[in-house]
This record gives sequence, C-alpha cells and structure tokens, in this order.
Amino acid sequence: MPKTKKVVDCTSAAEPISSEKITFFGKVDRNNRGNISSEYPAWALKAQFDDLKESVSRNERLLESGNVVPSERPYLVETLEKEKRRLNEIEESMPKLTTKQKDDAYAAYKELSNKIAESLFSRDEMRLGLADAHEEARRMVNPVIDVDPKFAAACGVTPKNGKVSRNEASRMFKIMGAYLGEKTNVEYLRKDRRR
Repeated sequence: MPKTKKVVDCTSAAEPISSEKITFFGKVDRNNRGNISSEYPAWALKAQFDDLKESVSRNERLLESGNVVPSERPYLVETLEKEKRRLNEIEESMPKLTTKQKDDAYAAYKELSNKIAESLFSRDEMRLGLADAHEEARRMVNPVIDVDPKFAAACGVTPKNGKVSRNEASRMFKIMGAYLGEKTNVEYLRKDRRR
C-alpha cells in the first residue's frame, strides 16, 4: 500500500493575528459616532497623562489627610472619581499589539523616518536660506510621502493614492514613536547637510 504524504499546514497561528486591524486610537479618542475626534491618541499625550495621574494622587492624599473642608469634600470625591475614570479609560485605550504587529510597526516607523528625512531640507539649507519656501510648503501639505496604508489607517490618516503630506507623515511618526518608545520629534530626522 503506497504511503500517503502528510500535508503540512504552512500557515502559522500568528498570521491571522498580525493581519488584524491595528489602531492606535481607542474608545476614549472617538466621538459618539465612532469617528476619531483628535489628532493624537490620549495615551500619547504624555504631559497631560502624567498631569492627570499626579492630580489623582494629589486628590487621594488630600482626602486621606482629612484636611478638606467638609463642604468641599463631596466635590473633591466627585472630581477624583471622574479623574480615575478618565485615567482608566486612557490606560485601556493603549493599543495591545502582538509581537509581530510591534515588529511591523517598528519597521514601518523606521521606513517612515527615512522618507520624512528625505523630504526635509538640511539644517545648512535652512540656516543659509537656500531652502525654497514654496517647495517646503508643498511638501508639508501635499501628498508626497508613500506610506503603508495599514499604519496610516491605524494613525487616523487617510492617504491619497498611497501618499500623505509630510504633516500627516509626521503625525504618524509621532504616534508610532510614542507607542514604540522611540523619538517623536521630527527635527531629529533633519540632516546637517545634503550629501
């Protein structure tokens, strides 16, 4: 009797996970219609997020100390509950990407970094006044940078024919950089001089 060949399924369990829709915006960043209502996700606004955490801690300490005027206590309790609820919503909105998705996001971030860098005039060109202001404005507002449509959508950006403006690419760079713990200031990408 001839041996039958065992067919091996080459698809891994990770493939469907990595093809899942990625979004950096959570429920807290959307309006009642489900549309993104801000340029940046709440978790990416580090200063405001840290201020909120500090306010929660300060109000908790104040309540525990008992140094609150009795007539003000209900307002402080209500404020603290609202702040805790908001803090929890922001923490829950933080994307939870798989390792593969993080790797893909990092690769997209690095590629986007290079494309943004290429679209920037060098520091020397800017300092010496050699940068064409009209060209600079065109790059900032017209779709000139090719992007991965999956990550554009994840960052709330809609490409036109697969391209976005440098301002939109910069927003993607900042959102992905904030998530990955990488640089978020576009000026780091500007070269000292053209080679």
